Amino acid sequence: MKNMALILIACALIGPAAEAQVDTAWARVWDSDSYGQNIAVDDAGNVYVSGSPRLGGGSIAPAYNTDGQLLWTRYFGGPDSYGGSAYGMHLNRRGDISILLGGYCTVRYNALGDSLWSRIYRPMGEYATPAAIVSDDSGNVYVTGWCVYTNCWATVKYDRDGMLIWERIFDGYPGYYPLRNYDIALDRQGNVIVGGLTQTQGPDSVVGITMVKYNSAGDLLWISRHDSSDVFNHLYMAIDDDDNIYVSGQWPVSYPFRFIRQPLLIKFQPDGGTAWARIYGDTLARSTDPPVIAADSSGGVCVCGVDKLGPDSLDRYRFKYYVTKFTPDGDTAWGRCFDNTGYLFDYPVDIKVGRSGAIYVGGYSWRPLMNPDITIIKCSSDGDLIWSSTFAGDTLSSEYLNDLALDRSENIYITGKMFIEGIGEKMITIKFVQSPTEANDGSFPLPEGVSRTAYPNPFNAQTTISYSLSQTGAVKIDIFNILGQKVTVLDEGVHATGEHKVVWEAEGLPSGVYFARLSVGGETETAKMVLLK
Repeated sequence: MKNMALILIACALIGPAAEAQVDTAWARVWDSDSYGQNIAVDDAGNVYVSGSPRLGGGSIAPAYNTDGQLLWTRYFGGPDSYGGSAYGMHLNRRGDISILLGGYCTVRYNALGDSLWSRIYRPMGEYATPAAIVSDDSGNVYVTGWCVYTNCWATVKYDRDGMLIWERIFDGYPGYYPLRNYDIALDRQGNVIVGGLTQTQGPDSVVGITMVKYNSAGDLLWISRHDSSDVFNHLYMAIDDDDNIYVSGQWPVSYPFRFIRQPLLIKFQPDGGTAWARIYGDTLARSTDPPVIAADSSGGVCVCGVDKLGPDSLDRYRFKYYVTKFTPDGDTAWGRCFDNTGYLFDYPVDIKVGRSGAIYVGGYSWRPLMNPDITIIKCSSDGDLIWSSTFAGDTLSSEYLNDLALDRSENIYITGKMFIEGIGEKMITIKFVQSPTEANDGSFPLPEGVSRTAYPNPFNAQTTISYSLSQTGAVKIDIFNILGQKVTVLDEGVHATGEHKVVWEAEGLPSGVYFARLSVGGETETAKMVLLK
């Protein structure tokens, strides 16, 4: 196997200049103890989220329109019926939303929030742990999971009306038995690929990554395994336009007095053959978690893990996003470390490749002695940092990202949770928009010659919003809280060319994140402000 060192050692610093090309369009916090786990967006810009209450089972599924207005909310299950959380969600081109819950329960809604059906699957009568869900454009749903007691993988197909079409049990093959499976995907031919771990039998057992492929009728096409000496925790899958399958995991490497896990990437061909496998990373300097993965339109693949740096001047180690792009032949096109200035730890959760070829990574970051914030970066297909954005609440809140989605214009949508001390966990959903020079995002940037700032920010009780007009026009400034509720209309009227200032007195309002929306001539832009008391 080819052992490859990463090309670039130095980190790209993320500073204020990189933060100027993206803005928060809206942020919504669900007012109950809950957290968001999955997010999807349709071609009209409607946003669908699935999450779970902090206590009990079932799911919470809110839907928003492109402006962040709540369309509908659906609850399913409860502590006595369906335990666990929302393990996965998939939105197909028909607008059907399929959600996978604990207890191997699948729920389907249409785009209007109408409940279409729900099904519970018990393989061989056994309670199974669900792993992943996917659906096709004909409305069929495919679910896979792991039977804990019988050590097998169970995969089922439902038609669009919820009728069980087939079920398949994978209980290993000669010399191997299954461990846990983690992911499921469909290729362009409608074949079903399930990925997980298997282990050899005997005293010197070896864990390996195993892929199982069925056709749409449920017939087994092939089983392919890559012995990995040992693989830990998780694996991620991606399929390119030629139906090649990429899988990321970990490879353990021992050195004197230390043991580290390096990232492992494998490319399986459509017929199940292994095209190549790569262990990558500086073996003495890096310890990388299983990297998240996304295939691009050029036949390459992008992965992002954690890069360990340090110690710094205070003898502290730092963990940063490290993105690597591989060519279709498995060569390293480039590797980049992205250092979010002022943060010690940056932990990536998801990666997506946009239609433009740009790469988006989302996760969360920690400052010393501070709570975590949500961080998103965008880099070009050549690995150059384009922008970063950090979403931070007040000093009493912690923000975590769990899933990221892009629309066709490469607006970015994330869901996760905001933990507020003394209050609890809240599901948070955020839409980010880019400047028109970065993506055709469909947002409404201010006309040329118009600018706005808020100072001080963060502020205590009072801040001044300044803006400049290049020509006379109608101006309106609205203030919203983080729930999207309008707090006040701060300014409204026709104003002349030049500099303008308006003071916002926030007496009587609680600490937290607020948004000032400046509208000029029918076009708008939003600025985030933090009130600290």
